[in-house]
Amino acid sequence: MVHFGRFMWKDGALLSFWLLAFIATHLPKIPQSMGRVSDKTLHSVSFLILGGLLSWVLHGRITGLVRHAAIVMLIIAVYGAVDELLQIPVGRHCDFQDWIADMLGGIFGLALFHLTYRIARLLGSRGASRDSTTVDEP
Repeated sequence: MVHFGRFMWKDGALLSFWLLAFIATHLPKIPQSMGRVSDKTLHSVSFLILGGLLSWVLHGRITGLVRHAAIVMLIIAVYGAVDELLQIPVGRHCDFQDWIADMLGGIFGLALFHLTYRIARLLGSRGASRDSTTVDEP
């Protein structure tokens, strides 16, 4: 089941990043300062961030780990392909290897979110159990 509640600041963070990434990938020329970094690295890192933010925003709105991961990766896959195709009209080229880098970044972003979430829950539950087992001495 998919649940959408109030618009939260994390939604704004996702939308802002996504908009900036879309604009950056559709500039006719890549700035010279970006030329020093591998194109595949840029794709992987930007989709790692996008995958992590998307995972965070959709967490709790989509039930089930497998369903959540599948929906996040479907969005990443479709957006990555559309993004590559839409670069053609601005004089850039569509590259299958860029899409693969997008997918790998998205997978790592998704995995990083879930790992971070589980560690935070584990640490939070340990803190809560310690607090509840503390005995005040007379």
